[in-house]
Amino acid sequence: MNRLLQYLTRLLSGEYYKNIATLITGSSLSQLILIVLTPVLTRLFSPDDFGLYSLFLTIVAILGVIGTGRYEVALLLPKEEEEAQHLFQLSTALGLLFAILLFAIVPVVYPYLVATFDPAYGAIYYWIPFAVAFQVVLQTISVFANRIKKYRVLSISRIGGSGFNSIASMIYGYLQVKPLGLIYGKLFGIVLEVVILWSSLRKYISKPSQNWRKEWLGVMKKYQNFPKFSTFEALLNIGHKQLPTLALIAFFGLKVAGLYALANTLLSKPLGIVATSFSQVFYQQTAEEEQVHSEKLKPFFLRNLKLLFGLAILPALFVVFFGPIFFAFFLGEEWFDSGVFAAWLVPYLVLNFLKTAFSSLVDIKDKIRENAIWEGVFLVVGIFAFLLGKYYDDSLLTIQMYSISGSLLALLQLYWFYKLTEVKKQW
Repeated sequence: MNRLLQYLTRLLSGEYYKNIATLITGSSLSQLILIVLTPVLTRLFSPDDFGLYSLFLTIVAILGVIGTGRYEVALLLPKEEEEAQHLFQLSTALGLLFAILLFAIVPVVYPYLVATFDPAYGAIYYWIPFAVAFQVVLQTISVFANRIKKYRVLSISRIGGSGFNSIASMIYGYLQVKPLGLIYGKLFGIVLEVVILWSSLRKYISKPSQNWRKEWLGVMKKYQNFPKFSTFEALLNIGHKQLPTLALIAFFGLKVAGLYALANTLLSKPLGIVATSFSQVFYQQTAEEEQVHSEKLKPFFLRNLKLLFGLAILPALFVVFFGPIFFAFFLGEEWFDSGVFAAWLVPYLVLNFLKTAFSSLVDIKDKIRENAIWEGVFLVVGIFAFLLGKYYDDSLLTIQMYSISGSLLALLQLYWFYKLTEVKKQW
């Protein structure tokens, strides 16, 4: 036992794990506020309200991937700080231009959208461009903060954004602002998160020079694989992750989608905190190590894989065996089926958690095109699972097939990530 404690103390004393701990601590506090207030929110908002909210988040997430051309993902790769500044400027500018385009398009297509889809969805359309504008800025400046190792600022922004989101949503719920109360809360949270990051990091951000066109074209050409392939890859990835929301709304209605969305949120958020924190620091650390000590990457990967699996296994087993009962007690009887969905989702979410933590290997090793094929397979198999569920008119069967097929594919992709540690690649 003493040797184990000594090993853990030595392991966690390094800068790498200190940086991860900083991100996890801040993010955990922010999500703790959300989890504590969730039983209140589930009694203020119906599953239909949560379904509409999840639809809004899905659309914003998909558009956020398109908006920047994924140039922000490349921010950790340049050795020269000047080149990273050009990437930051380019990504921010592209994202905001995309949001402005959405502001112009929505009024034109709004009548068509309302006539084609359920009129209940119409409440969200005008808020989408606003959310996308702040989402693309948040994506870019978060990666920039990671590059310059401002993990404390990242943690503070997440605490502030998530906390304000939860509290604002609760206030709107008490004021009976439905069905948009949850969406307004999210908008307040993301705006605050951007404000905190921008105000804290602005002294590290350079303004475009007089030769900005030449500089931006230079990084656009050098990192052209990101808009060419990484955007497509990310769309496939997010398409597979958001497929349940869209398919459940289309096949079974907002209520079932809301039950699924809450189960997915309560499980994936805690896992996502750790995975994203690991991924950000792993990316930064690996990008540096790859330039000097590439042979250390495989043991580094395995050490972190074992650690992450150990963190996830006990909570996962609890949800598998006690999920439905716990959800009904914690959230209210109306959410029992959400716990059933959660129990079946656990294997896939845990494996997705593991592969997300190491997904930056794809960018570091320049395997974006190959990973796009993986994400395409995930999406196709997911679509098949939902079509099968629709055929049998069984929403639970749909979730079961989606989780089982996704788990098997995630295992294979995780093994591929392991094999990538043997590949030598320099940008």
